[in-house]
Amino acid sequence: MFKAKYENFRDKRIKRLRIDNGLEFLNKEITAYLNKFGIMHEKTIPYNAESNGKAERAIRVTVERARIALYESNLPLNFWAEKVAYSTHASNLTPSKGKAKLPNEI
Repeated sequence: MFKAKYENFRDKRIKRLRIDNGLEFLNKEITAYLNKFGIMHEKTIPYNAESNGKAERAIRVTVERARIALYESNLPLNFWAEKVAYSTHASNLTPSKGKAKLPNEI
């Protein structure tokens, strides 16, 4: 479903998927799906966050926002998941330079 939405929104075909070497991405089902649509499967260098820079940066920003929100709210640590969800939601409502639409509008 994401593939169709993304390709329709961008009017471009997904040609490559870059992922880390997490076991959740290294399986026959994903490999078969990528092969079916002719999508290259690029694996980043293990234990090297720089090789997947954009994704790692987005994760870092989300975690930092969640940490600040949790600290400022004086809530206990067991609210961590809610603050990460809040931080992700806030990111999806934040305009980005050079983007015509917000992430939640895609």
